[in-house]
Amino acid sequence: RAAKSNEEFKVYIVIPLLPAFEGKVNESPALRRVMYYQLRSISRGPDSLFANLLKNNIDPDEYICFFGLRTWQSTRGTKTDELLSNSVIGTELIYVHSKVIVVDDEACLVGSGNINDRSLVGTRDTEFAVVVRDPEAIKSDILTEESFAKSFRLNLFREHFGDSEELADAIEEPWKYENYKRIRSSAAKNTTLFEKHFNILPRNSITNEDDLRRADVHDYCTIPYSEAVERDLENISGHAVIYPLNFLVNYDLKPAIFEDASGAMVGETVFT
Repeated sequence: RAAKSNEEFKVYIVIPLLPAFEGKVNESPALRRVMYYQLRSISRGPDSLFANLLKNNIDPDEYICFFGLRTWQSTRGTKTDELLSNSVIGTELIYVHSKVIVVDDEACLVGSGNINDRSLVGTRDTEFAVVVRDPEAIKSDILTEESFAKSFRLNLFREHFGDSEELADAIEEPWKYENYKRIRSSAAKNTTLFEKHFNILPRNSITNEDDLRRADVHDYCTIPYSEAVERDLENISGHAVIYPLNFLVNYDLKPAIFEDASGAMVGETVFT
């Protein structure tokens, strides 16, 4: 509807960079199976969200962006240095487990349900959620920072994208196209800085199994301390990075039956 009426409409989605399963990507069938269904829902295959938008001549990048969260820390001058022979700088992904949606700064939903059939069909998993609305703010059409939904959303955006003066007005009105570009650009800069200094997963440059096998990459890693690297990483704003939708795009993530017999036996309904 936004595309047809040329309305400013943006969707910001924050999801885990990797599923919460032990093991490396190429060695964990359960991890790959979750990634397979997740990416098939978002951007891969004829029934994905992106494919359906493109069928209607809508560029997904104009309206929706996916992010993950990552952090870094130096042990220089900390108690950890007492346990290590040398200072290091480390990074790891922040696993997003919250199920939260904020709509138009008017209402928010916080609960246990995932965006899948298991949670939302109504006849399978039992879920619980709380919807919070600010009827006075909505009725008066004055969405102040004091209204719960807007205040909640602003706090999340400042935590994820950084509380800098450069992004203050963009975070205040993130539905505007120029602000959307600025927020995405900030997350893209974070992504570049992390990938510049750390051999991390996931990343768009790893597109197939050979890439994955050759690269000594991890969801977390440490490097020897460097003052120059620390100064560079201090340019990171918040924790948001662009979710790498082309990660392993040329690799069949769905495990074969002999790799994941238990997953194959329980069927797709458990994962969808």
